[in-house]
Amino acid sequence: MANLLPPRVKGPVSECSTQIWVQGQFPGATVEVVDLNNGTVVASGPPAASPDQTFPKVSALVPGHKLAARQTLGMDSSGLSADTVEVEKRPNPVGPVTFVTPLAGC
Repeated sequence: MANLLPPRVKGPVSECSTQIWVQGQFPGATVEVVDLNNGTVVASGPPAASPDQTFPKVSALVPGHKLAARQTLGMDSSGLSADTVEVEKRPNPVGPVTFVTPLAGC
C-alpha cells in the first residue's frame, strides 16, 4: 500500500559513483534506489537517519539507465519516484596539465 510519498534521487550519478544521494525520506525508513531498466536495487543501506543523505551502492550502475527511489516505514511504503536520474558514463580522464605561457616569478 503506497501511503508515503517517494523520496527523490539527486544527481548527478555516474557509473563510478559509490554512494547515491537521496532526499525526502523519513528518518527510520528503509530506502531503496532501483534501476528502472532492469528492476535491480542498486543502493540501499541501514534505515535513514536523515531526510537528506547518501546510501551505499550495492550493485553495478549502468550508463543510460534511469534510477528512482522508494521508501518503507513500518507497514507503509511508497511507490517509485516519478523524478528519475540517468546514470552518466565514466568521466574522461584529465590529461597532463600544460601551461600556454611561461611562468614568471614576481
